[in-house]
Amino acid sequence: MRVIYRGIIHFMILVGISGSAYAATQPYIGVGAIKSLKTKTPSSQIGEQIKLGLKFNAYLSVELAAQSLGQHRYTNSTDTKDNFTVAGYGFGVQVKPFSYLNLLAQPYMTVSFNTILTNIYEQGDVLGSPTIREGSSMASGTIGIETIVFEPGLSLFSEVSQMADNSLQSPFVHVAIGLNYHF
Repeated sequence: MRVIYRGIIHFMILVGISGSAYAATQPYIGVGAIKSLKTKTPSSQIGEQIKLGLKFNAYLSVELAAQSLGQHRYTNSTDTKDNFTVAGYGFGVQVKPFSYLNLLAQPYMTVSFNTILTNIYEQGDVLGSPTIREGSSMASGTIGIETIVFEPGLSLFSEVSQMADNSLQSPFVHVAIGLNYHF
């Protein structure tokens, strides 16, 4: 009988811990503008980014992001320039290591794994073969700053990301600025 009571108490404790952890989570949505600084192919356009996140506490969040880096161009085998849009989505973990300092602008770091939805070509690739194929996965590292604009839930973020390609030779670097709304 004692084993049954102990099992019930352990179950109640686990339910209480997981329930309080779920109640403490805070969903958020972010939208922003994104600009490529360095890619395999040139682009002067500004793209867009949207992200859905779940904040577990002041230090840790997870997010799902989708982004389009705008129109890019390459030279194909017939020496004509073709345009294509670089787009992708990814899942990441965000850490705010200095949350305990209650800074007005909180720095953060995000590590994510992204799937590219477009064939990406080397600039001047006369063979016309993509150097990164649709469906390729890439790791991405991001550093940024988030600051509260209006309480209770609106904040401004700005970030810079580096996304390495499959060969880890020519990284994509892009910057983004946007707004997060915490529900």
